[in-house]
Amino acid sequence: MWVNSRQAAEILGVNLRKLQRCVVKAQNNGQKILAIDTKYFSYSYTDGIGRGGKTLQIWIDDALFNDNPSQKESDDEKNSAAFCGEWIVDILWTAMMSVICFAKLAKK
Repeated sequence: MWVNSRQAAEILGVNLRKLQRCVVKAQNNGQKILAIDTKYFSYSYTDGIGRGGKTLQIWIDDALFNDNPSQKESDDEKNSAAFCGEWIVDILWTAMMSVICFAKLAKK
């Protein structure tokens, strides 16, 4: 989701001035993506209200909004359990098909 620079700095745990410097560095290099502490974010300037006329907005993934580490771990466990379940089903299906093919060959 797009957030303004103040919210982004708060979420990322960096100083607002550091965030602004990273954006200026990316602009000088002609990049549309900025790097902050080995993480990459998209940014844009939108029309704002007032004297400046521009508002810096940063795209932050919804996963970064989740501050509860125990919930992140439980989500990871759910995903790994789902993957393992699919993997076991694939193995069982392959084994079953092998048995069927072997039985057909044995009948001939």
